Amino acid sequence: MSDQQNSKSCPLDPGYWAMVGGVFKGRTGWLSAIVMVYALVFFAGAIISAVKFFDTPETALKDQIMWATIFLSSVLLLMVCKIWFWTTMNKNTIVNGLKCLSEKPGE
Repeated sequence: MSDQQNSKSCPLDPGYWAMVGGVFKGRTGWLSAIVMVYALVFFAGAIISAVKFFDTPETALKDQIMWATIFLSSVLLLMVCKIWFWTTMNKNTIVNGLKCLSEKPGE
């Protein structure tokens, strides 16, 4: 009976949006907001550079190389931001699980 009560008071598997919202809470919430803004900037940079790459004439090889480099750099930095968010969500899930384990009565 205590396992059912504990599972109700301490959910083991929060929803995806609850985990995303949890990234913006706590001591590092401000840092998460800054990383989210950077991720949006990198995404916009990737889209703009891809459009510019295909709009440049074929004779301007240096311009194409520049836009391709900006695109690849933006996508790489966007992946770094996503990995940071995933590790932060994972950390929050582990911390919540440890809190649930420490709150079990009688064990």
